[in-house]
Amino acid sequence: MVGSGGISSTFKPIITALSNKFGIDAMILDTYVGQAAAQGAIETVGRSFGQVMILLLIAFIFNILLARFQKVTKLRAVFTTGHVQTQQATFAFWIFLTCFPQLQYRRDPEGYFLCVSDYEAYKKHVEELNAKK
Repeated sequence: MVGSGGISSTFKPIITALSNKFGIDAMILDTYVGQAAAQGAIETVGRSFGQVMILLLIAFIFNILLARFQKVTKLRAVFTTGHVQTQQATFAFWIFLTCFPQLQYRRDPEGYFLCVSDYEAYKKHVEELNAKK
């Protein structure tokens, strides 16, 4: 079996050659890099990866319920690919925090207004809070 590393290493020279030949910018999308970036962003705003896993658990239970009531939902499969679930839960959690910044208000009322107006200042504010702990 060939994992994503084998696929990336196979297509990287092809992408490079096409980029040089036609003058285009192209790259292979590596989901693990995206997951690491999203996880870093989640931790930057003071949330933990454990909260991502809680979201994953809720989604998994919801998936089981959808499969259980297949007569109504017409869905029969349970999604069990753990590494993909983790990546999707990480992105979903980050999107959720980005779409609903009000969730940060209860945690840090002063930082909330920075979060919605100046992200760099908010990042600095969170680092200061983490340094105090």
